[in-house]
Amino acid sequence: MRTPRITVLGLTLAGVLLASTTAAAAHSTRTTQETAAAAVGPVPTGSAALKRNPLYRSGEMTLACGRQPQDSGSSAAVKAHLSAMLGCLNTSWAAQLKKAGLPFAKPKVRFITKPTRVCGSKWGEHTAGVYCIRQRQMTILIDEEIAEDPANPVLLEILAHEYAHHVQTLSGIMGTYARLPVRSKAHALIYSRRLELQAECLAGVFLSSVWDSQEYTAEDWQLVVDSIQGSGDDGLDLERGHGKGDTRAAWLQRGFDRVSPAACNTWSAPPARVA
Repeated sequence: MRTPRITVLGLTLAGVLLASTTAAAAHSTRTTQETAAAAVGPVPTGSAALKRNPLYRSGEMTLACGRQPQDSGSSAAVKAHLSAMLGCLNTSWAAQLKKAGLPFAKPKVRFITKPTRVCGSKWGEHTAGVYCIRQRQMTILIDEEIAEDPANPVLLEILAHEYAHHVQTLSGIMGTYARLPVRSKAHALIYSRRLELQAECLAGVFLSSVWDSQEYTAEDWQLVVDSIQGSGDDGLDLERGHGKGDTRAAWLQRGFDRVSPAACNTWSAPPARVA
């Protein structure tokens, strides 16, 4: 399977357009405190949005997701499977944001069978998915290779990563990122890596929460990790806006192991951990 890449488009950071391209645990029962409905408060801004976001205090993601259809052989089957998994993403992240006292809204979703322009930009090489920030829209490319196996866990990781960018938008992280002062392109890429690696970690959180219910195996997880590890900036001769392969895999694994957004505070991590 080709190395998947994921793109975040439509974000201007201090005048620099950042088109950043990327590609089972037993869970404890939630306590009464965790399940109590949280009042929706204001979306954080500034340093608080990045380093002290209430999302980090929302606890483990514990909602189960029923086994989803996995017919193969057509783009329609892939769309049906991803749409079902999207329902799981909506339910899980809505509950997580509610616990954090943050508002929730579903993203717009578009499935395409050939590359097209999105967010006013050309579809990038190696790109499997795009999240348009201003439109709050996810676009997933369903090609013939993907249609062979709709339940490929790598494809689910792509969907979960895209959705993680939407979570960053809802929680105020993306808006704060867009307003960060940038001294140089290299400086902008450091911020981009923190954003992308956080999305990788948040994707791992969701994947862990549904891994057993979707009957994936340890071998399936290794396939996902290997794919992400092989799509780092260091291996594909790309701008350093996403992180090295080992770094991306490490944050994905961290989210999977902890099953909580608390594991995903890349904004407080030392530079060596977001290289």
